[in-house]
Amino acid sequence: MVRTDAYRAVLSTNLPGETETRLLQACLLDAEGSHMAWKALATGGVDVSDLLTHGGHGMRRLAPMLYEALGRHGLEADADLLTRCRMASMREDLRARAFSRVAAGVFDALEGVGIPFVVLKGAALAEPVYGDPVLRHSHDLELLVPASEVHRAADALRATSCEGTEPLRAGGKLRVYHESGLPVVLRTRLFEPELYGGDWEWCSERTVTVSVAGREVRTLTPALALHHVCVHAAYGHGRSSLQWVTDALMLIRCCRDPSADLYLDWHEVMACVRRSHTGLPLATVFAYLRRYLEADVPEAVLEAVERAASEASALEREVALRCVWWGRPENFRRAIRADVRWLDRLGLALRIAVPSAAYAAYRLDRTPNLRILAAYYVRRATRQTTRILAASR
Repeated sequence: MVRTDAYRAVLSTNLPGETETRLLQACLLDAEGSHMAWKALATGGVDVSDLLTHGGHGMRRLAPMLYEALGRHGLEADADLLTRCRMASMREDLRARAFSRVAAGVFDALEGVGIPFVVLKGAALAEPVYGDPVLRHSHDLELLVPASEVHRAADALRATSCEGTEPLRAGGKLRVYHESGLPVVLRTRLFEPELYGGDWEWCSERTVTVSVAGREVRTLTPALALHHVCVHAAYGHGRSSLQWVTDALMLIRCCRDPSADLYLDWHEVMACVRRSHTGLPLATVFAYLRRYLEADVPEAVLEAVERAASEASALEREVALRCVWWGRPENFRRAIRADVRWLDRLGLALRIAVPSAAYAAYRLDRTPNLRILAAYYVRRATRQTTRILAASR
């Protein structure tokens, strides 16, 4: 049997690497920690200006936050970097204003036909939690809607200012495009793996009202929002999209007041973990946030999440393993090359190629008969073995 630590090692390959982590530390830690991270980047010969330009969208979106940290902590930066960060902040300010106008129109369109919705991720956090939309880039507008209303919601948006609808995906996601080009993502559940749940009926009872784009709208409670962004970090895009780290840190830091509407209740976080079978990915993510970003996660919560990870079922482990690469070849290669014992590596490779009967039933959405199960295993073993061999080259 593959040890839990081996699964944790594979899941960790999807977390930010050393350079990404140093940049996040420079943006998010206190003065001393920020200076140490900044010095480490310089000592390592990292050209931050080039990194923000060519390091991918995850890096570029940190530029406004880095600009704010440069001024707050007095970090030394050359004129080119300061100019790039300042220009990025100015562009983000213009974008945030445009985003706000689009969001207000979308909210009005859905409210006009009586469709309930919950605002998710960037749009829900930029104003109420970050306090400044410039610091939190939102590349799309994500809304949670009832599954029974998702197509009517898309029709309502197309009747106003949106066009082009992608089919409803198996993960419960439907996308339309505002005439400005901004994607509007309608979700019927928080998480694409069905095992993790997060459907409308459960989430709609765990919301708070906040002001977004000049409208009073519902968003997830801080506990459920933290759970949401941290579980998403375990998906295949977690390494490239660094904003989940800033989202998590801002939620933990800015929602401490028990008397405030936006209060992070750690007991509710634990309830989310128990219900959603996400102990394994969350233990990995919380450990990263605590170790590298000094996240103030209570010891009792860490212990409980670690216990849930160690007790994860075979199905929970396999779903978490599948989420690591989520269709991205580069993530698959990192996962296969994770630093684990050769015996665990062999066990993980076998589990990828030949999953458990419980996972097969989960993927097929039914209890299969022997013929269906045999066909599934042949297809799966052939496809995954090919991927393993290709990734090992």
